[in-house]
Amino acid sequence: MRLWTGGSGQRSRSGRSGAISSSTCAVDKRDTLQAAERLRSFERPALVVWAAEDRVMPPEHERRLAELLPRGRLIEIDDSYTLIPEDRPVELSRVIQDFVRDTLWLWPHDAADIVTNQVQPM
Repeated sequence: MRLWTGGSGQRSRSGRSGAISSSTCAVDKRDTLQAAERLRSFERPALVVWAAEDRVMPPEHERRLAELLPRGRLIEIDDSYTLIPEDRPVELSRVIQDFVRDTLWLWPHDAADIVTNQVQPM
């Protein structure tokens, strides 16, 4: 928690960046690359949301990730850093809602029913 808050007890961007950086050190790059390649076969709509001012994940990763997904859509959120839900929660919510609304017709029928609350309780 100290790393997350920067020792002050209050959230801090520098503290969050340190926590994220230290938690990603154990990730094996080969595993990440293999998983990324499998994304090419994901045939559903996919939303990639990236923080415009992210200092942890390079901008070329956002483009590459979106390009790997056949139906990927890339959205950058301005004035946000690595943790978009903390920095811009309202904007992130709007982006997700727009994506769901715009792609709902592409989803399998049962998933669309769940999202639109059309499923009858058992």
